[in-house]
Amino acid sequence: KALIAVASWAKDTVPVTLRLDWKRLGVPKSGATLVAHLIEKFQGPAEFKPGDAIPVAPGKGWLLELSAEP
Repeated sequence: KALIAVASWAKDTVPVTLRLDWKRLGVPKSGATLVAHLIEKFQGPAEFKPGDAIPVAPGKGWLLELSAEP
């Protein structure tokens, strides 16, 4: 598992597509998910797949847990 933080200070919502070094992370891309857990007053729950565009609102961000099924 890995924790990834993304944020934006752009004026508009920005779609972000992560480019990850899977080997260095030690997480297989196959079956991987990025999960944003509910954090009161910070972020709602969401789930993304590798390659998905992640919408990052102005002045906001995400804490994403990267994991893969064995």
